[in-house]
Order: sequence, then structure tokens, then C-alpha cells
Amino acid sequence: MQRPADFEFVYRHAPLGICMLALDGSILSANQAFCDLFGYPEAELLERPITDLTHPDDLPLTLAWLRKTPAEHPGVRSFEKRYLHKSGRVVWGAVNVQLLTDPAAGQPCFVTHVQDITERRRVEDALREKEAIFRIAFENAPVGMSVILPSGRYLSVNPKLCEMFGYSEAELLAGALQDITHPDDVERSNQWIRKVISGDTSEPEIEKRFIHKNGETVWGLVRARWLQNPDGSPRISLAHVLDITRRVLREQELVRKTEEMERFTYMISHDLKSPLVTIRTFLGYLEQDLELGKGDRATQDMGFIRDATAKMGRLLGDLLEVSRVGRVMNPPVELSFAEVVQEGLKAVAGALAQRRVAVQVTGPPVRLRGDRQRLEELWQNLIENAVKYLGDQGAPSLELGVEPVAGELVFSVRDNGMGIDPRHQPRIFGLFEQLDPASEGTGLGLALVKRIVELYGGRIWVESAGAGQGACFRFTLPAALAEPAPAPRPGAAGAPPG
Repeated sequence: MQRPADFEFVYRHAPLGICMLALDGSILSANQAFCDLFGYPEAELLERPITDLTHPDDLPLTLAWLRKTPAEHPGVRSFEKRYLHKSGRVVWGAVNVQLLTDPAAGQPCFVTHVQDITERRRVEDALREKEAIFRIAFENAPVGMSVILPSGRYLSVNPKLCEMFGYSEAELLAGALQDITHPDDVERSNQWIRKVISGDTSEPEIEKRFIHKNGETVWGLVRARWLQNPDGSPRISLAHVLDITRRVLREQELVRKTEEMERFTYMISHDLKSPLVTIRTFLGYLEQDLELGKGDRATQDMGFIRDATAKMGRLLGDLLEVSRVGRVMNPPVELSFAEVVQEGLKAVAGALAQRRVAVQVTGPPVRLRGDRQRLEELWQNLIENAVKYLGDQGAPSLELGVEPVAGELVFSVRDNGMGIDPRHQPRIFGLFEQLDPASEGTGLGLALVKRIVELYGGRIWVESAGAGQGACFRFTLPAALAEPAPAPRPGAAGAPPG
């Protein structure tokens, strides 16, 4: 029985590769498109098993299919598999197979349609490879990366971004970009995003603040690129964030130090100029008085000159001490809190006795290790400062203590003196700061104290309810502790500012 002429014409000239297979998989016939697809003339394919054209990795699939009975091949089956061209290259085919009866042979056979999808699979494989490369780069990037929707919600975030802000991936994906943006930067950030979405490239990046999960501020340098839909609307954004917190803090510290240096230069010029003017003025008077033979006036002139040079000497000495902190170090020694406090009290014993100050030392035994001179200067300056500002207190008292608070030791020097207006508390540790210009000293004592505290990795702050309410200076010295801080006692107060 011959195939119908119209069927034969369509079969032979169809642009789709078609072949007929016997139930054992041998090729009964193949059209020209099928032959062209694999580089063989039909004569070389006839009676040849289809497995000869099958890629070795796909042979199990083909053999399993051939082992089935005709009853197990209902309808059309579709799948994708690899073949081998005569030249040896791989050909990907989208295959449709159906069990039919060959009109020519009058027996069951498989009619197989094969469409060449090699190029499509190549593109898909290339895309998968690029996606894999992107995923590796995304997951292992040393900067925070995210994919953001126009709504501001995160579509994807990488581990570095999670680490940077302290949130898990699930927590970030459940929120939005603005949820972790510092409140003061939200509007500026929104304006920048609108510019980037509109295609404005005049500001390709922005420095902005984020809020870490622990509440700390994180500075980030943000770059973003928006992909658009065909209609021009924003689709998604790929953004990366570089943590520049350390750089910003260094810049801020540099600005602070520069301003401090400018102020220092101005103040030292002013404070040194004052005794120099006094010296120059009274040298002139001294010259006149000696010429006129006024000995009593000359003695008075020399007294003013002597006082001015002493003031200048004190100022230069204090400046030298401030400059030496952290630069000139003595070998570290171990001593107790009680020892260092007693040395500080000895240095100010005269002033304490003169004012009849009641002194109390409290707290557990604590061992310190560091530069003995600096540690003694620390307490001496705080005690001197407390005595200086006792005011007209009738029963002056001073309490020096140490207590464990929130996992660290907090030292304190408390007085019942003049107190400090809250408005002035932030600036009392600055160079040449004197809340009472008429008081003795150079205004460098608390600046020296602050530098010593910071030398040992600590913080210092003052607490005072206001004028006449006394003051309490609290500080930490974590790097000077010779042993871990003991557990805090119940109800301990005075926690360090965060």
C-alpha cells in the first residue's frame, strides 16, 4: 500500500524534520529536513537505530521509551533531547512522537517530528550562565546589593547588605527601603530616587544615613540603576551600598580637630598675649620708677611681672601635659583604685584641708594597669576641679566611687558644690573652657582628663541638675582594667550614655 501522494509531498517537503521509526527504534524513512538537520542522506539513515543519532547523555531516556509496549504510548508525547550531527556537534531538538500506522507498510510505527532548538537552548544556557555568574557576584559582593521595586520594597538583598544593617534577609524583604533610611535623610533620598528614575544622571550617587537594627547610624554611598518597562515606566532597580561610616566619622573627626585647632590657636594666642601685655606694660613702669627712684613702686611692678610670668608658665606647663597624653608614655604598672585615689587626694590635700571638705571613697576593690602618672593626673584634676567649684557650700563634701553598671565599671567624682547649668555641660571638656572666668587655672584641666580617659578607650560625661545642685563626673577606663568588671549590683544607676 502506497502513501497518498499529497501526504508524501507534504512529508517530503515539510520544513520540519520528520522520520518514521519502527517499534525497535530503527529508522524506516526520513524527510529532507530531518536529513539536513543531522547531516546525513536518507540512504545512510535507513534501518539505522535512532540511538545512533542520540547524545550519550540522553540514551537512557530514549532506551526507556523504546522498551515500552504500544499500549504504553497513547497520544502525542513531547520532550526535548540532544542529538549528534554527523560532524559530531550537538543538536538540540524539540520532539513530538506519536504511535501511528504507516500507510505504506501497514504496521505500527512512531512518527517523530524534530524541531531544531539548538540556538534557543544556546541562548537559554548563556542566560542561565549569566544568571549564575550574577548570583555568585551578588551573593559574594563586598558591598551591599539589592533589587528594589518602584514601591520601594526589596525584591532581593545580598548577605553583605544584611550584615551592614543587622537585619536578616526575611526582615529586609518584609520591609521597604525607607524603613531603614535615617528620618532626616528620607526626603533627600526620595528626591534623588525620583531624579534617577527620570533618567537624570547629574547625581549618579548619594551619601545618606541608614539606621542599623541596633539603632546606630550607618553611612552609605548609594548608586542605583533603574530598568524600565517598554512604556518607559520604572520596573526594578539594581542598587549597591558601600559602607562609608568609618570614612565619614574620620572626616567629621578631622573637621572637629581642625576647628579645635583653630580655636586652640586663637585661645592660646589670646591667653599668652595677656601676660605678655602685662609684662611689657610693667617693664615700662619699672623703667620709669627706677629712673625716678621710686623703689616701692618698682617692687610692685616686679610683683606684677612675676605673677604674669608664673601664669604663662602654668599655661605652657598645662599645654605641654595635654600634648604629651598618648605620645609620652611611662611603663605600665598595676595599682589599685584606692591607691590612685589616695595619690590624687594627697596632691590636693592643702585645698581639701583649707575648705574642710568631707571625703568619702566607695566601691569594690578594683585593680588598674596603666601609666601611673596619667591615672593619678586624672583623679587629681577631677578633685581639683570639684574643690574649685564648691562655691560657698557650708558643708562641702566629695565622694569618689566605682561601681559596675551594664557590664562595665563606671568611676565617679561627685561634689555638692555650685553645679553646672545643663546648657554648658557639652562644652566643659573643651580646651580653655572655664565656666567661671574669675576662677584660678588655665581651663585645660578637664581637657586633659578627657584625653586620658579616651587614651584608655573610655568615655566621660557630667551629670548635674543645675546651679547649686552639685555635679558628678562619671567615666569608664576599659583598657586600664587589670581584671574583668564584676556583675552590677541590683538597682545600680549612672549608666554611660550610648
